[in-house]
Amino acid sequence: MSSWFSGSSFTSLTDQITSFTKDVLNETTQEIEDPVTELQVAQRQIEQLKEEASQYTTELVRLRKSNEEYRERAEAAEYQVVSNKEQYLKLLQEQEVFNS
Repeated sequence: MSSWFSGSSFTSLTDQITSFTKDVLNETTQEIEDPVTELQVAQRQIEQLKEEASQYTTELVRLRKSNEEYRERAEAAEYQVVSNKEQYLKLLQEQEVFNS
């Protein structure tokens, strides 16, 4: 190894890197703790959440409408089944009377 990486030169380089890292971390922390920036970030998040809520509300309305349509179809099908059953039973009774 060269002498540049030994002794005080290496320690000095390590100290410089450590100092630089601390400075960067402090600046980042200060930026995060800036009330104006925090407010802006929070407002953006609120707007994003409002947009998501709006999309979910729209989807919910669509699903409720579909659900109502399917419920109406199910009721109509049930009515048709009951009506067919009554007609079938009536035909069976008529056939029994006719065969008696």
